[in-house]
Amino acid sequence: MRKYVFVLLLLIVPASLFAQGWRDRGPRDRYRYFNDNSFEVTPFAGYTWGGTVYSGQTSLFNQDADVASSANFGINLGIPIQPNGMKVELMIDHQSTDFTNGNGGGLFDPSHRLGNFDITYYHAGILVPFNQSYAAIPYFIGSAGVATLDPRRSDVSTATRFSASLGVGVKVPIQSHAGIRGEIRGFYTSLPNDTTCLLCNYTYNRDLFQGQANIGLYFKF
Repeated sequence: MRKYVFVLLLLIVPASLFAQGWRDRGPRDRYRYFNDNSFEVTPFAGYTWGGTVYSGQTSLFNQDADVASSANFGINLGIPIQPNGMKVELMIDHQSTDFTNGNGGGLFDPSHRLGNFDITYYHAGILVPFNQSYAAIPYFIGSAGVATLDPRRSDVSTATRFSASLGVGVKVPIQSHAGIRGEIRGFYTSLPNDTTCLLCNYTYNRDLFQGQANIGLYFKF
């Protein structure tokens, strides 16, 4: 985990060192800031947790397999659609993780790795600010697209499934064209559901749900 913290510091510290006193500039610069028609690029890194693939959904294992929590990284491209900062966002988000068998339910029970697993989200969505100030810009984010699920085994194929996300975040400007962005999202990915109950009028909801916390630097153009 230390290496991911080091990478984040490498991203944040240089931008902070080059930050200028843009808040003290004249009315023209303030007008440009609050009329946000800029494109944004945001490289980010974070941490993803949660998710289970059940035994009836794949022939890989004869048991349920949890998705191990691990680091993720990606990039957002923001395309302005309103001068108030609303943007269409295109996102690529990758997590390299493992399947595990969970544990027996007891305190400190060990878990066992069952194999490698990659998840990559390709989403398009809308970012909607709900307040603007020089100090912080909180926002809502929603997106949809596909998730590529890759067990990284030569004897199986990669699956592509519908995916969506909802989240909240905040942008903290450090100069007129750059800042820090933090975000928390929940991800949903559609998976095959259990239909083995012939007497039931419903299916068990066994889709993939994950949580994610990200931090990155955004740059305006």
